[in-house]
Amino acid sequence: MRLHDTGYQTTLISSKIRITMCLAAPARVISIADTVATVDYGGVETQCRLETLTEKVSVGDYLLVHTGFAIRRLSPKDGEETLRLFDELSASLGKAEGETKAA
Repeated sequence: MRLHDTGYQTTLISSKIRITMCLAAPARVISIADTVATVDYGGVETQCRLETLTEKVSVGDYLLVHTGFAIRRLSPKDGEETLRLFDELSASLGKAEGETKAA
């Protein structure tokens, strides 16, 4: 099984099934200008709109972004923990795919 992330949707692929779903990964806010934030997805920068949020967003916060709009703010602690869990999930999926190919 492997995970393919295009930024807008994630595809979970195994030898028997292909599941495509939207997956909002946390993006770290690196700058804010009016109602637009520049965010970083592990080295890939993009912009998103902030009008959809009612809470204040600060540089260093993490955002969940869908189709260019922030849908949720995460604290730096929660954003980093979520990314750690994504890394753990990705590693376990890669390990399971390797076990399937060996069988």
